[in-house]
Amino acid sequence: KYLQEFGYVAPSNSLGSAPGSSPDFSDIGSLFKRAITKFQEFAGLRPTGVLDVETKKKMAEPRCGVTDVLAVTSGGAAFKWRKNRLTYSIENFSSDLPRDDVRRAIREGYDVWAAVTPLEFEEVPAGSGADIKVRFGTGNHNDPWPFDGAGKRVL
Repeated sequence: KYLQEFGYVAPSNSLGSAPGSSPDFSDIGSLFKRAITKFQEFAGLRPTGVLDVETKKKMAEPRCGVTDVLAVTSGGAAFKWRKNRLTYSIENFSSDLPRDDVRRAIREGYDVWAAVTPLEFEEVPAGSGADIKVRFGTGNHNDPWPFDGAGKRVL
């Protein structure tokens, strides 16, 4: 379930079968091993494909509810921006963090991406129709991943 919930195994085709057909159980072992390996790589663990103690501990940690592996596709291709210059806005701020620290941390994160991709990021004012909208939220906050604390999701 964890591997499906966080994008390592497609929920609609988790056993390698077409919807409505009988699952192919002969491939379930290799599917599981590939999914575990992908998780281990993402989590910074040694990628063995084995559900070992370290992997189980990592899976049990509190975490964000957003999938690690984005399963958004269009015609079989992964989602891709159609432009290289992207805008972002910080739509609101946490009362627990200084605004300058938030801005700096977000900027530094985008700088990491810009250093290794052809993407450029520019902050624009909130409400200006940015490509990426950064928000601090709790509970159900108008996206598919509510911060409800269930399943080890961080509040």
